[in-house]
Amino acid sequence: MLNAQHWPVIIGDNISTNNASLIEDYDNGYLLGNWNYKTPAYTNYGWIVKTDINGDLLWDKTFGDGVYAMGFSDVKRNSDNAIVIAGSIGKYDNIYHLDPLFLKLNVCGEVEWCTVLHKEGSTGDDYGIRIVELPDGGYIGLLKYYGVQYQTIRISLVRMDAYGEPLWIQHLAQGDTTIFNEEAYDLIVTSGLNYLVAGHCYSSGLKAFFIMTDQQGNEIWDLKWNNQNVQSGNVNRVIEKNNGIFYASGGGKYGFYTHPVLFKFDGDGNELFYRLLLGDSLKGGGAMPLALLTDTTLAIGYNYGTNSNPNYGNSEIATIDTLGNVIDHRRLQEENRPPSNIIKTF
Repeated sequence: MLNAQHWPVIIGDNISTNNASLIEDYDNGYLLGNWNYKTPAYTNYGWIVKTDINGDLLWDKTFGDGVYAMGFSDVKRNSDNAIVIAGSIGKYDNIYHLDPLFLKLNVCGEVEWCTVLHKEGSTGDDYGIRIVELPDGGYIGLLKYYGVQYQTIRISLVRMDAYGEPLWIQHLAQGDTTIFNEEAYDLIVTSGLNYLVAGHCYSSGLKAFFIMTDQQGNEIWDLKWNNQNVQSGNVNRVIEKNNGIFYASGGGKYGFYTHPVLFKFDGDGNELFYRLLLGDSLKGGGAMPLALLTDTTLAIGYNYGTNSNPNYGNSEIATIDTLGNVIDHRRLQEENRPPSNIIKTF
């Protein structure tokens, strides 16, 4: 939580943008990846922003020609201090039909390589959601809706070498006929170097959904959150605290309304507990960003409502313990939606 009088900082003027990714950079400044919107429904630029430690703009760079749709979902620094990006681009077939995009920029912000996973016959939007560097210098990426079978292939992993060349693509959640309309929102590499995907699926209702795979993308287990007290659920972020202990943030329906929820499970896919962060009397809400602060505390962002207004007009960040008890919280200026990212600064 930032208490300096310099904050908050607003970057840009007279633009419509959605910040999808935020990291602390090598100089303790910040690096942001964004979608810039030409209209409320149409993105035309991917936008990288670099700030100093106070949030003041150092440089920014847009990608795209303003004609075809383009945007960035995940931005990271890799081990050689380059910038790697996951996003989407509508350059092929139809400017309104997006394909997964992965980029690497050198330290000067120049493109080293660009990989677009274009699928002939695809008539809808496919997205690059996450990118994570692997120990051998390659990358694992998370794809959404890649291909032409949107009803059955909705979550995929792509393994790339250090130059962005795809080595394999694995479609997940293909062996369980009890699930449908699955969605993935986060991907991490675990301490055991396996891949963990988090999101939701429909299986006798909306369920928080996790898939663990090995290093070849083969599924080891999946977890459809089945606690009877959570009538439906979804997950936005997942982190690993200790070897094989995971926490996730999202929403869980209790009674008629969805509430901000913390989930905990182990490395074998066993549910350990869930916690309604703000009790069971809210009129809607959910949690999104999640970060590990110490061995005993987490930071989480959420929104919630106390009346039947569907906008859930309170947005907060909070420090919680590992049982989901709120230690401290702060109301944000933004209303109606949770913050998109939380990071621990050093």
